[in-house]
Amino acid sequence: MIECNDCFTGCIFCDTTGIKTDHHIIVKDEYPITKGHLLVIPKRHLLHLSQYNTQEWNDLYHAINEAKQMCSFTTDFNIGINDGIRAGQTI
Repeated sequence: MIECNDCFTGCIFCDTTGIKTDHHIIVKDEYPITKGHLLVIPKRHLLHLSQYNTQEWNDLYHAINEAKQMCSFTTDFNIGINDGIRAGQTI
Protein backbone atom coordinates (compact mmCIF):
# COMPACT_ATOMS: atom_id res chain seq x y z
CA MET A 1 0.00 0.00 0.00
CA ILE A 2 1.10 3.56 -0.67
CA GLU A 3 1.29 6.14 2.09
CA CYS A 4 0.40 9.78 1.45
CA ASN A 5 4.02 10.75 2.16
CA ASP A 6 5.06 8.65 -0.87
CA CYS A 7 2.07 9.24 -3.16
CA PHE A 8 2.44 10.65 -6.63
CA THR A 9 -1.06 9.76 -7.86
CA GLY A 10 -2.67 13.18 -7.46
CA CYS A 11 -4.70 12.00 -4.47
CA ILE A 12 -6.71 14.92 -3.06
CA PHE A 13 -5.83 13.92 0.50
CA CYS A 14 -2.05 13.74 0.12
CA ASP A 15 -1.59 17.50 0.05
CA THR A 16 -4.30 18.19 2.63
CA THR A 17 -3.23 20.29 5.56
CA GLY A 18 -4.59 19.40 8.94
CA ILE A 19 -3.69 17.83 12.24
CA LYS A 20 -1.47 14.83 11.58
CA THR A 21 -1.00 11.78 13.76
CA ASP A 22 1.31 8.91 12.90
CA HIS A 23 -1.22 7.26 10.58
CA HIS A 24 -4.04 9.80 10.03
CA ILE A 25 -4.84 13.35 8.92
CA ILE A 26 -7.70 15.23 10.62
CA VAL A 27 -9.37 17.92 8.51
CA LYS A 28 -12.55 19.98 8.46
CA ASP A 29 -15.08 18.65 5.96
CA GLU A 30 -15.53 21.00 2.98
CA TYR A 31 -19.27 20.24 3.02
CA PRO A 32 -20.07 19.88 6.73
CA ILE A 33 -23.32 18.23 7.73
CA THR A 34 -23.11 19.74 11.24
CA LYS A 35 -20.92 22.23 13.09
CA GLY A 36 -17.59 20.56 13.84
CA HIS A 37 -17.86 17.96 11.04
CA LEU A 38 -14.33 16.55 10.71
CA LEU A 39 -12.75 13.82 8.62
CA VAL A 40 -10.15 11.40 9.96
CA ILE A 41 -8.31 10.19 6.86
CA PRO A 42 -5.82 7.31 6.85
CA LYS A 43 -2.43 8.22 5.41
CA ARG A 44 -2.10 4.76 3.89
CA HIS A 45 -4.30 4.32 0.80
CA LEU A 46 -6.78 1.58 1.74
CA LEU A 47 -10.02 0.25 0.33
CA HIS A 48 -11.40 -1.03 3.66
CA LEU A 49 -10.74 -0.73 7.38
CA SER A 50 -10.12 -4.47 7.50
CA GLN A 51 -6.73 -3.63 5.97
CA TYR A 52 -5.69 -1.64 9.06
CA ASN A 53 -2.80 -3.02 11.08
CA THR A 54 -2.61 -2.83 14.88
CA GLN A 55 -0.67 0.44 14.88
CA GLU A 56 -3.26 2.08 12.63
CA TRP A 57 -6.15 0.93 14.86
CA ASN A 58 -4.37 2.32 17.92
CA ASP A 59 -3.64 5.57 16.10
CA LEU A 60 -7.29 5.86 15.01
CA TYR A 61 -8.23 5.95 18.71
CA HIS A 62 -5.65 8.73 19.21
CA ALA A 63 -6.89 10.61 16.11
CA ILE A 64 -10.52 10.47 17.30
CA ASN A 65 -9.47 11.95 20.64
CA GLU A 66 -7.54 14.70 18.80
CA ALA A 67 -10.66 15.44 16.75
CA LYS A 68 -12.77 15.64 19.91
CA GLN A 69 -10.39 18.26 21.32
CA MET A 70 -10.88 20.31 18.15
CA CYS A 71 -14.62 20.47 19.00
CA SER A 72 -14.38 21.99 22.45
CA PHE A 73 -17.77 23.69 21.97
CA THR A 74 -19.57 20.40 22.74
CA THR A 75 -19.32 17.24 24.80
CA ASP A 76 -21.53 15.18 22.46
CA PHE A 77 -20.14 13.37 19.44
CA ASN A 78 -21.28 11.19 16.57
CA ILE A 79 -18.67 8.97 14.94
CA GLY A 80 -19.60 7.49 11.57
CA ILE A 81 -17.68 5.19 9.28
CA ASN A 82 -18.56 4.64 5.63
CA ASP A 83 -16.40 1.62 4.79
CA GLY A 84 -16.68 1.02 1.05
CA ILE A 85 -18.63 2.52 -1.84
CA ARG A 86 -21.87 0.64 -1.06
CA ALA A 87 -21.66 1.95 2.51
CA GLY A 88 -21.69 5.52 1.22
CA GLN A 89 -17.95 6.16 1.07
CA THR A 90 -17.25 9.01 -1.35
CA ILE A 91 -14.49 11.45 -2.17
